[in-house]
Formats: sequence, C-alpha cells, structure tokens
Amino acid sequence: MKISNSFSIALVAMWVSFAACKQADQGPAGTNGSNGTNGTNGTNGTSGTSGTNGTNGAGFDQAVKNGSIVISLNGTRADAVPFVDTLKFLFSPANLEYSEAVVNSSFDTEFITERYLGLDYSGNDNYADVTLEVNTQDSTTYTFTCQLNADISTTDYKYFSVNDYLFNSNGGDIINTSFTNYVYTPTTGSLKYNFSFTIPSYNNETGYTLNVSGVVNTIVYQQVSSAGRGTHGGSVISSGQLRINFHR
Repeated sequence: MKISNSFSIALVAMWVSFAACKQADQGPAGTNGSNGTNGTNGTNGTSGTSGTNGTNGAGFDQAVKNGSIVISLNGTRADAVPFVDTLKFLFSPANLEYSEAVVNSSFDTEFITERYLGLDYSGNDNYADVTLEVNTQDSTTYTFTCQLNADISTTDYKYFSVNDYLFNSNGGDIINTSFTNYVYTPTTGSLKYNFSFTIPSYNNETGYTLNVSGVVNTIVYQQVSSAGRGTHGGSVISSGQLRINFHR
C-alpha cells in the first residue's frame, strides 16, 4: 500500500512536469540556414522553324526583274589608303530605254544598260550606265563606255565619291581592257558578259591606279517600230515629229 501511494505520487509529479513543459513560452527562432547552390542550367531547346518571308515591297520585283551590273574596285584612296569594294547595281528604271538592244545591222548591236544601287532611282547619284557595242563584221570588236557614279565607303567609316566617264575607243582613258563570256540571246533578251580595265593614275580622281572589273547579267529589249515609223540607232522618226532617245 505504501508502494502504491508512492507510485501514484510519482505519476502525478510527471504529469505536472509535462503540463508545465507544454505551457512554457516558445523559444526564439533559430537563424536562417545558408542558401543552397544554384542548379545547373538546362540544355537549350531546339530552334523553332523559320517564319515565312514577307512579300516584297511595291515596285521591288519590277525594279530587279531586268538583271544587274556588279562592279568591283581595287585601288587606293586619295589619302594613300588601299581599298577594295564591290558595288551591286540591282535596280533598273521602268523606262526600257535603259535596258535596250539597238540593232544597227546584222553584224552590229549596241547594248544600253543603266542600273542603280538603290530602289529609289529618281535623283539617285549612285548608278552605273554601261554601253557595249559589239561589231562582228570582220572580227569581233567591242566599243565600251561606262558612266560610274558612286559613293565608296571603307572599313574605317570613311567614304569618297567616284564620278567617271570611261571609254575605250580612240583617245580612251582606260587601259588593259578585257571582254569575256559575251552572250546575247535575242529570243529571251538575256545579255551577259564580263569586263575589266584599268584607270591609270593620271586619269583617276584619286591620283592612283584603279582596277575595275564587272559582270553584266541583264535583260534587254529591242524597240519595235509602229506603223509608218522607222527606227535607227535609238532614234524614232514619225510623220511630223522627231523624237530622239537620249542616253546619258
């Protein structure tokens, strides 16, 4: 009996202690742990498919359909710095006088091709006006003129202008002329040829020799005379009037 009372007293004491622990105030929060290290980046996803190309702006297709003239320049600027540049004259006027084949005879044809660097060729000073007359009467001869107007920019963000009228006939101002790969197909209007020449230093605005090469890949048209009219050498003569087609 004495043991039983002692046991009961012990249980009561434990319960009181437990209750006291539950009712005690909560201790202060511990300090935050340090941040974990970032995970490694995942692999990039596969690229999406390219979107469809937008439609060309108004007038673009018309301006490029008759082909181009590409001219490469290799020379020295007026400040003695060497340069190379390639000019792509892609755009032609709607006036077909600048994409014309003038048939002077069965053995002589003159090709007039003018192309611009920019689509807005009205007042554009950057153009190449190239004329080639091919005569096959005895042996093939090429009479060539080129009006080249362009701004040339270089890798150091400087520029200068070229404004040259060049020709290879008597008294011509170019040397080392070459004409290769000439092909004209009247049924398709396709005209292709390559040319190259050198402008001597004494004829060049920079005061240094300039080497020029070009690729003509164009479509040209032959003018058809109307009833009662005749054509000759780019001129159209009709009753009561004379119209002369000037080529710059």
